[in-house]
Amino acid sequence: MTRIKFFITCVILLSILLAQAALRMPFLREPVEADEGAYAYIAQRLLAGEVPYRDIFDHKPPAIYFIYAGLFKLFGDEPIVLTFSSAAFGMLTTLAVFAVGILLFGVRGALFSAGLYALFSGGPYVEGASANTEMFMVLPMVLALGCFLKAKQASPLLSLRERDVKINHWKNEKLGEGVKWLFLAGFFSGLAVMIKQVAVFNFLVLVGFSFTKMSNVQCPMSNEGVSYLDKVAKRHHHWKLEIGNWKLGGGIIYLLLGFLLFPLAFTLYFWSRGALPDFVRCVF
Repeated sequence: MTRIKFFITCVILLSILLAQAALRMPFLREPVEADEGAYAYIAQRLLAGEVPYRDIFDHKPPAIYFIYAGLFKLFGDEPIVLTFSSAAFGMLTTLAVFAVGILLFGVRGALFSAGLYALFSGGPYVEGASANTEMFMVLPMVLALGCFLKAKQASPLLSLRERDVKINHWKNEKLGEGVKWLFLAGFFSGLAVMIKQVAVFNFLVLVGFSFTKMSNVQCPMSNEGVSYLDKVAKRHHHWKLEIGNWKLGGGIIYLLLGFLLFPLAFTLYFWSRGALPDFVRCVF
């Protein structure tokens, strides 16, 4: 990609972000709605030393309370803090959608995808301006998908079969790179699930695709996308999915390890405060 095309891409992406911010402006003074009020109250009690589920009942996973508590600690507990934070997370998610779009479709497809997300994610009909769990959950979900695609791109044959990879995984440079991305995919998936339980279904999709392989092919949709990947990701190809005749995907181990970090951290937190039974009963 030439410098001019790169500059144009940056200008278009910046324009998308500015348009997204402009669409959010009318809703910045929007009052908190019922769910936001519940999260805000629990976050305030959390900052006061109380423990969710044991001292205050709710049925959402705990990450949203800690996110709210962190925002209140840093910026105060005015309602506008929540709407600003929702807008900021939405714009970060737009950037993440753009990055994933490059991996899948090239620059044009990435800009189109980012534009669609920026346009529709903040709409009033989906309560997009509110600081609900969905607005915070989508970002780690998109990051998880991006990391998973990078893992598959780096190591198309993540298998436990000796003929596919070396026995010593860590001496295989390409496999090691793929393992790193798989771990991060699990890490972000675990965070998303700890924000809202429904994200587990997206994680299960990644688990299913762990039993597949990627074949290098020229992408017919966007030669521009190929040149961009050559510049940014040092790749000369896009790829398509092929189902492998595998009995077990070796990468799933690292995916699961990353996924378990946040659930285990919260389990230890509530166990240390004598609230583990309350946590399990309310959330699961």
